[in-house]
Amino acid sequence: MNWDRDRLLMELGKFSFKSKAAVKGEIAHYYDFYDMAFYREFDGLEQRAGWLDASDFRIVMQSFKPLDAKGTVFVFHGYFDHAGIYHHLIRFLIKSGYAVVIYDMPGHGLSSGKPASIQCFQQYQEAIDACLASCRANLPQPFHCVGQSTGGAVLIDRLMHTETHGEAFDKVVLLAPLVRPKGWSFVKKAHSLVKPFFKVWHRSFSQNSADVKFLKFLKEHDPLQSKWLAVDWISALRDWVPRIESGKKLKRKVLIIQGTDDMTVDWEHNITVLKRVFSEVKIAYLEGAQHHLVNESLLKRQSVFDALLSEFNANSTTSIVEEKKAGKKVTKKVTKVRNKGSASKA
Repeated sequence: MNWDRDRLLMELGKFSFKSKAAVKGEIAHYYDFYDMAFYREFDGLEQRAGWLDASDFRIVMQSFKPLDAKGTVFVFHGYFDHAGIYHHLIRFLIKSGYAVVIYDMPGHGLSSGKPASIQCFQQYQEAIDACLASCRANLPQPFHCVGQSTGGAVLIDRLMHTETHGEAFDKVVLLAPLVRPKGWSFVKKAHSLVKPFFKVWHRSFSQNSADVKFLKFLKEHDPLQSKWLAVDWISALRDWVPRIESGKKLKRKVLIIQGTDDMTVDWEHNITVLKRVFSEVKIAYLEGAQHHLVNESLLKRQSVFDALLSEFNANSTTSIVEEKKAGKKVTKKVTKVRNKGSASKA
């Protein structure tokens, strides 16, 4: 590794759109390590990084603003993830003409907090508040958002409390969103057994993508990967899940992109819950895709990116298919994602 986290954080200043966008020092080595030196690829790109205070945490946020950006996409990463491993998505969005904002969630990446830990999911909302407060007057609208796994859970929570936070986002895309993880009953039992005695347990790196190089990088070369799963994060999840599953109906449109070989989240259950929570749900199933859609194999990843770009670029004119379920009329938007020439189920 040719960069140092502690040195980078010492050099990093408070995030500001007023200062001239400049990349130098340890952050330049960080960008090279994670293939994020986009300022070399895109003429006129404003690439910034800095810290923001978010309640008890200091989060590190990054922004990428191309010339003539037609809007801004806020990217919310998954559990154990951080901005550095979302370079494929960020590059794609910049190429597509969007400004991009991403920050490391508390306890992740360059942000402060116990690794992979949180006391309650409300703390994730406080991080969004800090991010939006900095960005609202400085980046082009409309504001869209995309959340992978836990990032999707954070967005779901946000949308369910718009009366508190206000409406910030136009289009919302959820990638393999978390409500319940796979084997939720077992997870709860195991958590109840270990909670009195342990604060962490050893992380098992899962086979959640067909991209073998990505999986090897996470396990062997990424210095920002936690080797431990925090027990209090599971405690926070146990508090959060019932609130979401019992949530009231929201008049909101969302696109869900879901891999059919996902063994990380209980996706069939989760989609049932989200169809009940949101008034209009468009679901794109990607045949054979696993959980980490942002870092799937090239063809699958491109299918995901094409689907979310179509959503961001589209007017609200998608046709609606009505289906009968349990004697009630349910409104569901249907789309197809193509992979290797075959259309997926919807």
